[in-house]
Order: sequence, then C-alpha cells, then structure tokens
Amino acid sequence: MSEDRELRLMRKLDQLSEEHKMLQQTLTEEIQPKMRGLMEQSRRADQIVQAVKKGHAKSPGYIPDVGEGYWPTVRKLVVEAVYSIFNEEHRPTKDRREVIPLVQGRIEGMRKLGKWPPSWATPGRDTIIRRQNETADVRHYPDGVTPCLCISPGKYLPNPQKFEEPVRSELQRLAEDYR
Repeated sequence: MSEDRELRLMRKLDQLSEEHKMLQQTLTEEIQPKMRGLMEQSRRADQIVQAVKKGHAKSPGYIPDVGEGYWPTVRKLVVEAVYSIFNEEHRPTKDRREVIPLVQGRIEGMRKLGKWPPSWATPGRDTIIRRQNETADVRHYPDGVTPCLCISPGKYLPNPQKFEEPVRSELQRLAEDYR
C-alpha cells in the first residue's frame, strides 16, 4: 500500500514538474515579450503626457549595442590620452575635446595593426567625452580609485593616488592650482 502511495506521489510530482516547465516556457516566450512591449508603450505615453504638460520632452537615451569590452577599452584609451598630455606637457587637458583626436588616432593605429576588432566602430566625439567623464567617476572603478580627476569642467589630470612621489606632489599641486 505504501508503494502505491509513493508511485502516485511520484506521478503527481512528475506531472507538476511538467506543468512547471510549460508555465516557464509560456512566461519566457509569450508573457515577458508582451510585458516589455506594454512597458515601452507606457513609457511613450508618459513621455507624451509630460510633453503636453511642460511643452517639451527629453528624448530617451540611447545606448548602442556594442561588443563586450568596447566601453572599457574606449575608457582606457581616454585615460591614456589624459596621461600622455600630462607626460608631454605637464598640464591637465585644456578641454574635453582635446582627447578626441588622440583617442581616434590611437584607434586608427590599432586598426592598422589588427588590434582593434573590425566589428567595433571608431567612437565619435560624444562617446569619447562620455568615457572621459567616466574616468573620474568611481562607479566605473570598483576599487574606488579613478585613474583621472576632473579638476574643473573639461580639465582632467591623472589621479595623484595612482603615482609615487615626486609625481604625486606635482599632480596635487596642479590640481589645487586649477581649482
């Protein structure tokens, strides 16, 4: 009698497991895509309501679909550009636009050497400026030490914490002078 009960329970468990698989499949194939569509429609409707109320609306942000490692690589090239300006001229960047030709030139050199993935586009001005802002943002550096400091709008210096003396003191003095 207990074997009969065990068999019934096992069959019931198998049946529940099969139902769970079917529900999971329905969720991922039908319900979730519909929900994403509805949420997008809701966001658009909210944007229209805001535009009517305020007379204008902010366009939604766009993050292009790029390959794994693209953003960190561009960010690294921006850091190298900021460091090279400091190493060659012993000053911070003049403005955000100064690093753009340096980064794009480096990428073209990498592309000629086959070190830049062919599927990756050369970043534009705005992309490079955003990555430059990120070089001074701790959210992009888990250890809490950014490679660059933004000492005033558009002016970036290598972070003194990344260096030993006497360079550390020189960078700190420069940062204080520009602030």
